[in-house]
Amino acid sequence: MLPTFPRIQQHRMEDNFLTVNMLAAQMSPMLGMVSHNIQFEGAGHAIERHDDTVSETAMTTVTAELTFSMDMPLDDFTPAELLRRLGELAEQKARGTSKYFYAEINKATEAVGNVVDGGGQPPSEDLLIDAYSRMEHTFDADGRWKPPTLFTGGNAQLINDIHASASFQRRLGDVLRQKRDDYRRREADRVLAG
Repeated sequence: MLPTFPRIQQHRMEDNFLTVNMLAAQMSPMLGMVSHNIQFEGAGHAIERHDDTVSETAMTTVTAELTFSMDMPLDDFTPAELLRRLGELAEQKARGTSKYFYAEINKATEAVGNVVDGGGQPPSEDLLIDAYSRMEHTFDADGRWKPPTLFTGGNAQLINDIHASASFQRRLGDVLRQKRDDYRRREADRVLAG
């Protein structure tokens, strides 16, 4: 039996873990937008907002699994095969984590009444204007809009086409003028800690 090299095994495991995370972020761009949070104890998170409401989120587990045949010749386990297998893990992680995130986002938007249901129809100008009208928006110091990130579910080109239309831009401009005023009022009313 060949000897083991614990330090090499540790480095290989860390490299594999980083590769899975990188591939998962490519498969589900939403994962790449989430910063790291290490939680050493507890079973969930709680967010306390300025209006004294508290949102609690339970922890969940996302698992990924690979199986190897005992009959697999060692020569077949090449770097390319390792990368393919890590890609399978990444796909499982991306799918499981995204499913959980979307469920949590849906719960939050339903709780505050920001759900816009298209009834299974493709996106339309009216639907997008309705969605933008329900959101709170942020603006930079010069008053320029910081657009939200949209997860399109495969309709990105249609949404881009709608955004490019003159009538949509006119209607969006009307919405954003009101939202900019709302944002300035919110910022003026903030109570700063200190």
